[in-house]
Amino acid sequence: MDRPEIVNPQAEKPHPVGRAYSPEERAAILSTSGLLTRLLKERWLLFDEIQEKRELGAKTAAFLAAAALLGATYGVAMGAFGFSRMPLQTAVAAAKVPLLLLGSLAFCLPALYVFNVLLGSKMTFLQVFTLLAMSTAVMAIVLGALAPITLFCVLSGMSYDFVVFENVLAFMVAGYFGLDYLWKAMRRIAAARGGDRDLTILAAWIGIYCLLAAQLAWTMRPFIGAPSRDFEIFRGLGGTFFEAFWQILKSLTGS
Repeated sequence: MDRPEIVNPQAEKPHPVGRAYSPEERAAILSTSGLLTRLLKERWLLFDEIQEKRELGAKTAAFLAAAALLGATYGVAMGAFGFSRMPLQTAVAAAKVPLLLLGSLAFCLPALYVFNVLLGSKMTFLQVFTLLAMSTAVMAIVLGALAPITLFCVLSGMSYDFVVFENVLAFMVAGYFGLDYLWKAMRRIAAARGGDRDLTILAAWIGIYCLLAAQLAWTMRPFIGAPSRDFEIFRGLGGTFFEAFWQILKSLTGS
């Protein structure tokens, strides 16, 4: 006998469609801190509001602001490696991490919108923009939460290769949670509109996003100052993120 599907009760909670916010409610829930709290605790209701096109401009702006602020916070932690030798690297990393997050969004947003059109979605460009900004904000939230761990690795004297490896893992974890939010939001909106829940094309877009973000991070390097090199804002182009990461794995394992 098949086991019954377990349904998240929050996911089925009805949303008061069309209810207007009072001025006090609007100020509280559309603030950056208010939206981030709702993003963590009331994600399903937030998905519904995006589906209903409620305050999309304000939500998008708040998500982008959160991504920039929390991304910069994480950049300070990762850029602190070798601070005594290259103090400017901390400021550079604090600027680069938000640019990495927002740059990945900007490069991949058009493809996400077109892929949704190919899926038969009726979502507007602003709705897709809001969803991707939300996903980016989730990534930044996770990075902000991991910043103390990264700072510990930096301050405890870990090797350069290990610190780079730990930062790659941190971005992978953040990317997973952010893209998981995006996937669930897309499924919920498709179901609410009676559309097809087959998101195969979205899965292809996620693969493209991951490849582009990884290579963009490589192009924007260094985020962490290498002990064997002088301070530099950017390094010359060449190679790929995946080749460099493989070399770090070999160095850590002694291969």
